[in-house]
Amino acid sequence: KRTGERTLADALPERRFADEATGLSLDLPPGWVLLKSESTLFMAPQARARLAHPETGGFAALLVESLPPGIADVDAFVDRAVEARRALVSGHREIGRATHAVSGRPARRLQAAWTEGGAEQAATILATQDAWMYYALAAWVPAKGEPGGPAAVDALLGALQLRLEHALGEGSAVVGGIEAVRAGRIREARHLVCL
Repeated sequence: KRTGERTLADALPERRFADEATGLSLDLPPGWVLLKSESTLFMAPQARARLAHPETGGFAALLVESLPPGIADVDAFVDRAVEARRALVSGHREIGRATHAVSGRPARRLQAAWTEGGAEQAATILATQDAWMYYALAAWVPAKGEPGGPAAVDALLGALQLRLEHALGEGSAVVGGIEAVRAGRIREARHLVCL
């Protein structure tokens, strides 16, 4: 009860997180709240946004990186997200990975467990890539907590949306390069997108 009250005290009133520069948006499902940047409910230094689900004791962190060093694919970015969390928890173990999709783009979904605050957590990390941008949403709930915890996590992961056209805009070099390739103007495309 006290943790839920503290979570609500750290909550922002916004029901939507959006980053027009990256085309990312997240309309919060019922029960989820965005946390203030100064909230100390959990650590996630690299997170673009931190969220909580007071009823289930769930938390989530949204990671966004442009051209992360050493990352060649989505699975490598999942590993990076795991390492970021592993530094803050104990007993991390991977349960499995599966192919998934976010806004029609290929994605990877990892199921894991770890111990945080003395309690085992059931965790899911959903990651995808759009051109040079990588996105990961990590969400976790107490493994022996409220029965609605896994459904709350699934609802949050399902709300993650990417819109490439919003991130690039009509006049961007990448859009111009794509249009040049479609028209067969390869030299122009190389110049526009620095190939």
